[in-house]
Amino acid sequence: MKHVKHHIHETINNETSGQTWHTQFRIGTYNQFTFNENSQFPRGEENLDQFFLQMTPDTASDSTHGDQSININLVAKAVAEVIDKVNSKTGKKSILFSHSQGGFPGWESARYTDKIASIITIEPGSAPNVNGDDYRVLSQKEIPIAFYYSDYIGTNFTDVPSAMM
Repeated sequence: MKHVKHHIHETINNETSGQTWHTQFRIGTYNQFTFNENSQFPRGEENLDQFFLQMTPDTASDSTHGDQSININLVAKAVAEVIDKVNSKTGKKSILFSHSQGGFPGWESARYTDKIASIITIEPGSAPNVNGDDYRVLSQKEIPIAFYYSDYIGTNFTDVPSAMM
């Protein structure tokens, strides 16, 4: 396996956006710290504080303004390379699991390998555009895909981007 050197010189923004994850993960609405009906997230300020303490700096420069500097193509090629290596050792195709933002390179990985048996994605941050290259490649290779979503999905949650998939 060849090693790919890739560096992005970027200023990491220390702008806090951790509270948005309360909404993004569909626990409730962060601006008022409400909880969705039947949410099993434990109530109370101490629990919210613990939740927010697990947030880490976003070293991918994904600011609250939606800026992305993640090299999805590089990640997709690396995933495909690992899948090919597994195939060379086992003789079997891989089932690719992706989650959240990992959905982006998950779709694109199929461009670089024929060794994906299927894709299982849990609440992906995107789905392949039916008019796009990823969708075309996945269709041509007849790769079955299973999407799994949790609760609070649908058009009645218009303030939650992840609910609109």
